[in-house]
Amino acid sequence: MELELKTRQMEITRLVYQAAAMAEESGDTVVPDSLPDIVRIVETAAVYEPRSKEVRGGRLYVDGLVRASVLYVPETGVGICRVGLDIPVSQVFELPDNLDERNATLIVTAKLAHATARELNPRKITVRAAVDFTLKVYVRETLWVFGGVEDPESYSVFCKTETVRALAPVGVREKTITVSDSAELSGVAASGEILKADISAETTDFKQIQDKVVLKGDARVKVLIKTGQEDKPVVAGEAVFPFSGVVDCPGVTEDSRVQISYSVGVADLQLTQEAGTDRTMLTARMNLVALAEAWEEVEFSLLTDAYSVSHNLKTEYGTISLLPAEDAQLIRTSLREKIGAGVGIRSVYSCTVSAENVGTVLAEGGSKGVCDVSARLILEAEDGGVYALTKSSPVSVDLPSGASVSAAGVKDESYHISDREDIELRAVVEFLPSAKAPVDFKQIASITAGEPLPKPARTPAVTLCYGLAGESFWDLAKRLRTSEEDIKNANNLSGEYPPEGRLLLVPRRS
Repeated sequence: MELELKTRQMEITRLVYQAAAMAEESGDTVVPDSLPDIVRIVETAAVYEPRSKEVRGGRLYVDGLVRASVLYVPETGVGICRVGLDIPVSQVFELPDNLDERNATLIVTAKLAHATARELNPRKITVRAAVDFTLKVYVRETLWVFGGVEDPESYSVFCKTETVRALAPVGVREKTITVSDSAELSGVAASGEILKADISAETTDFKQIQDKVVLKGDARVKVLIKTGQEDKPVVAGEAVFPFSGVVDCPGVTEDSRVQISYSVGVADLQLTQEAGTDRTMLTARMNLVALAEAWEEVEFSLLTDAYSVSHNLKTEYGTISLLPAEDAQLIRTSLREKIGAGVGIRSVYSCTVSAENVGTVLAEGGSKGVCDVSARLILEAEDGGVYALTKSSPVSVDLPSGASVSAAGVKDESYHISDREDIELRAVVEFLPSAKAPVDFKQIASITAGEPLPKPARTPAVTLCYGLAGESFWDLAKRLRTSEEDIKNANNLSGEYPPEGRLLLVPRRS
């Protein structure tokens, strides 16, 4: 007869499939007739814009564009010119067999790996770009936890349980948030041309309610602008655009732990003049893709072992996989680096700082989070020339035992010309430790009671015995078909293990 177990059900969102791929494409473009010839390419700035994803015939088709801005020194020798190029980049993923698409959430993240431009002749450029794609497939399912037997007395069953504290993944969803706003850019004429733009987003506040995450944030836009003025041919500007949104995320509650990340979709930036004033405005219309991931901290009793003093039992085991209930706290370190230009510096047009090659390495004394902080600068030299300068600096931090790093970012970056040919860069580098690997917890999933145990002709009221090496009170009671509490009470003992070498009284269990 199958015994009824104490059960607990939890609805979770489980990652069932993950795949990564890189797609590389190239494209050529010519310099428009309105622009002068190329003397030297200064920088290739590019972003990946997702356009569509569609499931057809057991495959996921992902399409997008790499939008490249090639900045070059013109033959006139003044300022910078820009040539734009869009390169279609797509990727196809094979989906798992028998995947129920109605119950699945497909999350695709795409990150520009590199973009480089090469001058074919003074009027033609070729650009090669690569994009890293990652696909994660989540399904909604019921997690069953078994914590004991409903009626243990009927078959004289003793149960051993383990208290588990863990994080259960309860929801993952993404939402496209459209930002449409204008912000003033002082010291810039509306007739200027945007040469390149860097866009980042961060959460300023959020709260979760049942099945929803309500968030507020700021989209920060840094632009490099060609002015057409001889004294200041290129200037930098910055604007902040607040945004808000609601991400529908089934499974989220007020007590959930939520992590939000962003990627930038389609972005359109224009310089305009405010009606009735002389103010130059940066008008932005952009799509931000907010990804919300949520976990619930749970605590429950897990049935790990059972035996009967009256019947043979047949037990079947299963496993559940959950994350340890630990907080992944940001680890910060400061960077202060001097970058030598090799020429006299008149001004710095732009400085873009990012964390690359993020990972974890084993070192003496423990593991370390590592990354390369890459600074890309465009500067004007005292002789009027425009140059690009790249500096990569290794950064590392000590990690807690058993931790690894999932991501790193740079914030609060600043720079100044420390002397005639040097630039001092300062920044804060933040490492986000990843949650420890999921832990498999073994549990009894079913118990079937068989025939009654044979009764010996004569059974002594008390048995004298020694425990085996490493044998716990539970193991001893199971072996002799009695209970832990009976052994402990008869010998006035407590704890999990009996004293080594101690002769024990084991009462008969009727």
